[in-house]
Amino acid sequence: FKLYNIYCRQQGKIIFFATVTFHRPEDAYQHSLAPPSLRLPAADKAQFFPYRQESWSEQESEGRSAAFEVRIEEPLQFDRHQSPENQTWFRAVDAAGISDWQQVLLLAYASDWNMPSVAMRPHAVAEGYLPSLASLDHVIWFYRPPLLQHWLAYVQESPAAWGGRGHARGLFYDQQGELLAAVSQESYLVPRKK
Repeated sequence: FKLYNIYCRQQGKIIFFATVTFHRPEDAYQHSLAPPSLRLPAADKAQFFPYRQESWSEQESEGRSAAFEVRIEEPLQFDRHQSPENQTWFRAVDAAGISDWQQVLLLAYASDWNMPSVAMRPHAVAEGYLPSLASLDHVIWFYRPPLLQHWLAYVQESPAAWGGRGHARGLFYDQQGELLAAVSQESYLVPRKK
């Protein structure tokens, strides 16, 4: 095992802290939870993301470079109550030349995607308010190397929200149902007047 503590500062204040452990795989006990029913949403659900906060439809992305294609069967709708469960599908648009280590980094980046939204799904936002959402504590455990040129299913659920905090957890599966990573996150969820 190797353990690293990482601190990021901005204007003299710590804004990010991470504890990272590395461990070489060993011959040992193995099992993983079987995935729920996995079904890739239809192509008309596709959104292409050049950046995290910007997405294009397939027609809008024509001839433009995007990092990820994402499909969600039932995206978050702030004006109504939804099930606190979701499946988000990811794949890198152009994974050629991406090293194994870069694939792991991309999966870590994608692991934060939608987690506060999953915790918001059971809550309708009252008229005149906007939700204030932010990722707080985030933990990820990697079990198998991802291949982001293929579709990965991110099965997410939120067991609880209370006192301005929401908990969400997720499991990444490949299309064969192999568990790749597990994620747990606490989010900040507070209604704010417009």
